[in-house]
Amino acid sequence: MPSPFPITIDDVDYPDAGSLASEIARRGDLHLLQEAAWSHPSQYFERWMHGDDSGRVTAAIHAASQRVVADSESGDAFEHAVRLVGSDGDETFLRTVLDRVDAGLPATQFWGGQTELSARTLDWVQSGVATKLPDEETRFFALLARHGRFHTAVFLCMNRLSLHPAIHDIVRQWAGSSSFDLSEVRSVASFSGLIPGLTLDLARDFADAPGEVRDAFLAKVQQAEPALYEAEGAAIEEALASGGPAAAPRAAWNHCQGDGLLANTSLVFADDQRDFYGAGRLDLVPCSHLVCTRCGEVVRHVDHREPTDTLDVASLYDKKSWGRAKGLRSVEPPQRFYGCRCIHSSILSHTLIETHNAREDLTPLPWTCGGHPATTGFGVVNGLLIEGATAIEALVEDALRGLTPQSYETPWEEHGAVWLLRLYGRLEGNPIQSRVSEAVGVALTDSETEVRAEALIFFLQQPFAPGSEALMAAAVDSPELFQDVHGPDSRENESLEFTLLRVLGSRYRFDRQAGRAPEPAALEFLRQASLRPHLAGATLPTLADVDLDWVMTYRMDIARASDTNALAIYIWIGNEAPEHEAMVVAELKEAGLIGEDL
Repeated sequence: MPSPFPITIDDVDYPDAGSLASEIARRGDLHLLQEAAWSHPSQYFERWMHGDDSGRVTAAIHAASQRVVADSESGDAFEHAVRLVGSDGDETFLRTVLDRVDAGLPATQFWGGQTELSARTLDWVQSGVATKLPDEETRFFALLARHGRFHTAVFLCMNRLSLHPAIHDIVRQWAGSSSFDLSEVRSVASFSGLIPGLTLDLARDFADAPGEVRDAFLAKVQQAEPALYEAEGAAIEEALASGGPAAAPRAAWNHCQGDGLLANTSLVFADDQRDFYGAGRLDLVPCSHLVCTRCGEVVRHVDHREPTDTLDVASLYDKKSWGRAKGLRSVEPPQRFYGCRCIHSSILSHTLIETHNAREDLTPLPWTCGGHPATTGFGVVNGLLIEGATAIEALVEDALRGLTPQSYETPWEEHGAVWLLRLYGRLEGNPIQSRVSEAVGVALTDSETEVRAEALIFFLQQPFAPGSEALMAAAVDSPELFQDVHGPDSRENESLEFTLLRVLGSRYRFDRQAGRAPEPAALEFLRQASLRPHLAGATLPTLADVDLDWVMTYRMDIARASDTNALAIYIWIGNEAPEHEAMVVAELKEAGLIGEDL
């Protein structure tokens, strides 16, 4: 696929990818390639790079990268070379990278003056080492720890079960360093690699850490692994206490997803301190209990203010009111100002702290959700008195029919499913939580279309909640309740069956990703549904991910079923198999299934 016109850089024309590759190799200059990418329309450049001479470009990149990682005195150039090669470098390249990092390569300017290679670059190095140099993998993590990259090292190796000793060595070194703080402990403790044995070992590693660190670790295990804590809680607490006086047991707490949500004034704070932002929430809940892991203070906020150049954030923190405090000036809505004793931030939209801190162009914030009391007993939840005798099943049935206590404002409040999702999240840690979702599962085969539609909305957000096992049974045993049936708020062509297939597809993908065995009949069910009109949009996100060969084999049968199916094939083949895109698009156009303008 030669380009129809040349790439021009510094007034030099490169008529094809091969000529550019030759120049890259001659100069050893990787920035030449970067300049080409930035200076030309991305779609044109990508097609040009993947044309007939793409192999020469790849070879030139690898050759130039080898020279850079071996000889460059610039940390920025070193990182650029590693990123371009990714995890595809050969053994010589990877050993050179390890040797340079171990010897202390020139620093990369990063995060406003801090000097360190990015975690993403190190992730690529680790992937290549694990594949091509497994005998060097432990050395890689050890040298990261030696350079103080404890969090990155644990982040990269937590789920590699063969590296448990390396993990524990790193954690033990980390616990004794000044960089060991609550936000990083919470981040590491949230990984799915917390299997029982590893959790107990990590608890022993945390035993010598400050009491608040041990408490935070224990609270995170309770939140992230409730079944594990129920089975192993006593052993975990004993392990935590083994290195010193045991801290007083902490009451059950819930913690906001992603370390807490920062938001502008369009989102209001909940009056109830138990309200938190958790997975599966359609309404955004700003965290009302943020704490700073650096200065130890609770994070405060004020609406419609921004800092001036004269702001002293430490003295501001002690002011009783921030409404007219010096160092802050009025701004138009919706800006919200957050601050602790050591750092501040102005928020114009909304973002999770975890997401904010993952961006390399922003100053990381040492804030994290300090926890929200769980509804462990009974009481008022969502404006409703929950007692031991409360008929949860009747409450769920009423909510799915739209009879909900309107105790909060949300743009989704007309949906009973959204009220139930909020109730379900607030009941985290309460034994009656599972009764809510199990009652929703029963409602999947209710005689009323609206009730079934609301139940599906619930499981779109909580696809693995207790009761969700009824989804597959309902699809197989009662197809007439979903096929060609539209709920009151359904978009055109999106039947209840379409929504049901979306949930089943997400369950199948997540089961595979988590290493669990997916429902045996689910894959064939998704295959057959994709051959019917207007359903491929629901099934192809899963099938194109887990069974692309089948999709390629039956692509035209899927496309001929309906115009929306043809469009779904066009979109998902382009995303998942771009090497076949030209062929498939030509087939679809020849069959008259998509327009010539696509």
